[in-house]
Amino acid sequence: MDLRRIFARALVVAGLLAATAPAAADQYDDRLGGLFDQLGDAAGPDEGAVLTREIWRVWLENGDPGIGTLLARGMIEMSHRRLERARAIFTLVTQRDPDFAEGWNKRATANYLLGNYDESIGDIGRTLALEPRHFGAISGLGLVWLRLGDATAAREAFSRALAINPWLSDTRQRIEQLDDQPDGEPI
Repeated sequence: MDLRRIFARALVVAGLLAATAPAAADQYDDRLGGLFDQLGDAAGPDEGAVLTREIWRVWLENGDPGIGTLLARGMIEMSHRRLERARAIFTLVTQRDPDFAEGWNKRATANYLLGNYDESIGDIGRTLALEPRHFGAISGLGLVWLRLGDATAAREAFSRALAINPWLSDTRQRIEQLDDQPDGEPI
């Protein structure tokens, strides 16, 4: 990977840190209720995308700057496919703040990418216990079920994610692919 791409990724993560450092927020943030209401009433995909990004921004916020730093480091490691390191960092996040849903969600993602599907499902369960509206975690659960060959459970998870956020075009496409898949054919 060239240095420009590494620098660009670092700028994105730095932007996330700058946006999250001063505010104490997470899945308990009062803004989320209104954002989810607006998401359901969004006029179209552009507005839906803006609201989706804002929800993710709030989910990534944490009042502990150390957690923000760890989260950013883990995301950089994951973007460079250093998945074991990313998982270890996200584990530190979950240990430092076990009530921070996004720490569990990021670890679920790392576990999924490592092929640790049972661990990923467990981390998704922790995420959803803390933030039942976490459409990213629910969609991720659908991906796990696809990897495990359970198209019915995958479709159910994807549908559940879309019921919360109807603007997830990748998730909608996965459902369409599942609908087009002949019964008994591998996914």
